[in-house]
Amino acid sequence: MVSDLGYAQFVWNGTRWRPPSGFIQIYLNGAQSAVTGTTTQTQLYALTIPGGLLGLNGKVHGKVFGAASGGTTAKNILLNIAGVSTQIGSYTTNQSVEIDFELVNRNSQTANAVRSLATTPTGSTVSLVNGVALSANTAIDQVLSIDGALTTSTDTIALYAADIYIKV
Repeated sequence: MVSDLGYAQFVWNGTRWRPPSGFIQIYLNGAQSAVTGTTTQTQLYALTIPGGLLGLNGKVHGKVFGAASGGTTAKNILLNIAGVSTQIGSYTTNQSVEIDFELVNRNSQTANAVRSLATTPTGSTVSLVNGVALSANTAIDQVLSIDGALTTSTDTIALYAADIYIKV
């Protein structure tokens, strides 16, 4: 059985509706958002993931682009879901920022893991995470945000775009 809801086609697999590609783009933002002048963790982008959308083994895949500038102290980018923040990138040099991240359900809607990958310019320093365990209940609506946190308030993290997909 096939349904056409707007521009996306969905196929019934006997259990749930799925897009044929397996991916749904849920967020695209090209507006710049930045944090500077504070050392308080600051929300740069946010979206709500509808409860149950991920199922037992779904994942959120995202990519953020931007720049880190200022001194040599840490400029951190964090993924926040269910009130828990996980650092997905930390920069100590002036550089462009490009981070791929995944939030993966591990055969449960309440057992998840986060990992991140980054493209880094030659000579730059970046710290990433791999397999940090979480317990965000994706059976209910959850706000997922990309936040910035500075060690020194005179530094800056600017994000220029975010592109987020769900694989179901």
